Amino acid sequence: MGELPEVLPWGVHGFVVTGSDGEPDYVASMDAAYEQQAVVIQEGIRAEAEDRARSYLSKNGDAIWRRVDPLLVEASALLPEHPGASLTVCLTACELIIRFLLVRPLLGGLVFDDALAERLAREATTGRTNRDREILAMLNSTWELRLDRLKLKDGTNVWPLLSDLVDRRNGYVHRGEPVDEVAAQQANRCADQLVAGLVGPLASRLGLRWPEGDWLEDWDVPGDPFAKARKS
Repeated sequence: MGELPEVLPWGVHGFVVTGSDGEPDYVASMDAAYEQQAVVIQEGIRAEAEDRARSYLSKNGDAIWRRVDPLLVEASALLPEHPGASLTVCLTACELIIRFLLVRPLLGGLVFDDALAERLAREATTGRTNRDREILAMLNSTWELRLDRLKLKDGTNVWPLLSDLVDRRNGYVHRGEPVDEVAAQQANRCADQLVAGLVGPLASRLGLRWPEGDWLEDWDVPGDPFAKARKS
């Protein structure tokens, strides 16, 4: 291992580590100090990212939920008699949840320039909805979403099931393929899990009052991402 450096006080070359007798055993290298600094920096970046995600959801969450919630209610009401329509409406709600309550704030939170964050998130979430699911999967580890733990009561993993249900929805809408009640029920349960397993915990993590209260915090100005989309 080579010669150990001489013992120096904390803040000069490292820090003193003592043995069981209370005497200095060795001096840790500056690597340890650098590692600690890296942890502090990482925590600061994470806190900034969470603050930016919180700000977006606080300002826009109520406008988004005013679109999502009626769709979920409608999908549930349609389920017994019109499973195809129920599936279609429910997956529209799921796509809004994924795009505007998850991908947009989480992706924007990682970019610290406001204009760039808005442009990047808007371009990333424009077009194919399957790209939104791909982006959220890429954000999974960064934000510790644990998509693999998102399951229905029967143990079915929600994430791959959603892709299958989107295919069923596309077949129904574009080719008139029949949809059974089981598929529609699965879609409704997937939506419930997205809300309970991802959106709710994210709101709690960011210190927001939803679902017990409004998304909007007292110091934020309400926004509407759909209004912005219409203007662009």
